[in-house]
Amino acid sequence: MNPIVRAATAALFVAALAGVSLLAGCGHRSRGHGPMDESRVEEHVKKHVDRLLSKMDATDEQRQKVYALRDRLMPDLQALVKARDADKKEFIELWNQPTFDAAKLNALVDQRVDQFRTTGHNLANATAEFHAILTPEQREKLAQMCRKGGW
Repeated sequence: MNPIVRAATAALFVAALAGVSLLAGCGHRSRGHGPMDESRVEEHVKKHVDRLLSKMDATDEQRQKVYALRDRLMPDLQALVKARDADKKEFIELWNQPTFDAAKLNALVDQRVDQFRTTGHNLANATAEFHAILTPEQREKLAQMCRKGGW
């Protein structure tokens, strides 16, 4: 596979995983199920990973390796949702003050950026591992699915 396509595929997979975590973290309302909360993140991610692996015709060995990646990333994704809920409360408290404290909000932004950076790096590393788990044919199939708008 062309190195550019390979890099783009990896980037798309990271974007997809990041998208799941961001949607979960931003209270995405999916088909009337309400905002994603910390208790539903694991169920949501498992469902999407299983669907992807089925479409990729993953072997049992590949599934076990990908499940290990998923389970390793789960605490990061759950932490994003938990932080989102805490951030909402803190923002409302800041907003309701007679004088808005921009320094506190900037500190909160810095904390979240650091958390996203760490989680993003963990996702990038997991994407490299995911790439190695798949066969060249499966990687091409994933690239095609991404070009068509997802899985």
